[in-house]
Amino acid sequence: MHKRTNHHYTPYLPTISRRRNFLLLFVGRKAMVIIMAHCPKLTPRLQAVADMVADCGTLADIGTDHAYLPVYLLKTGKIQHAIASDIRKGPVARAQSTIKRFGESERIETRLGAGMTTLQAGEADTVVISGMGGILIANIIQESEALLTENTALILQPMTAMRELREYLSENNFCIAQEVLAKEENKLYHIMKVVRGTEKITDLTELYLGKRLLENRPPYFEEYLAGRVHALRTATNGMEHSKSKNVIKKSEEYRYLLGQIAMIQKGEDL
Repeated sequence: MHKRTNHHYTPYLPTISRRRNFLLLFVGRKAMVIIMAHCPKLTPRLQAVADMVADCGTLADIGTDHAYLPVYLLKTGKIQHAIASDIRKGPVARAQSTIKRFGESERIETRLGAGMTTLQAGEADTVVISGMGGILIANIIQESEALLTENTALILQPMTAMRELREYLSENNFCIAQEVLAKEENKLYHIMKVVRGTEKITDLTELYLGKRLLENRPPYFEEYLAGRVHALRTATNGMEHSKSKNVIKKSEEYRYLLGQIAMIQKGEDL
């Protein structure tokens, strides 16, 4: 007969450290829910821009429109202060309305003016230029380059002329550190993080498709390639009967790019 042993049962009680960590986790999640409830909801395009912004002191949002981006970044703690700037009075007024509605009048300053001319030298740690054509973005940077320090980060979201913008940046001592794609309403958008650097890009494929996109193959990359194929084929078809030397040269360039994309899609090395 087995001797019965009385086991003393000790109920599980979390230690003070465990209880504290659980409380912090609970409070942290609750605080995040509260924060997000008091944040403007960003579109996928603007969310991708926000995700690329690193923690910093002051952010300048050039062409701010409604100021949703700086309000969101303040509410989520990524920045401490913002300058919301636009060339038109209407967008500035809309920005002021948004800022007031979300209670951020103390931390966001609105300014009326063209491009980065509203900024003082070195005033912003990060400058966002979003929703403009690539050539206009290049012009804005060129006109106010002296306002940027060696450590200023540029977050760029060109709507057109990506190749021309990449070419300008490469030729003017800027480096695209990161480039991603965002999809909104069946359209793809490019978001670039740009810093000072001397990376010279002369390869046609890298300029046209984006060196960082080719290296990292981010989400939507295959869809992006398919879109480029469609655009190039449409363009070359329209050039078939032209006798202009410039058009013929451009057609040859497009056909070369189509060949390069075909190799990428097959997984072959360029």
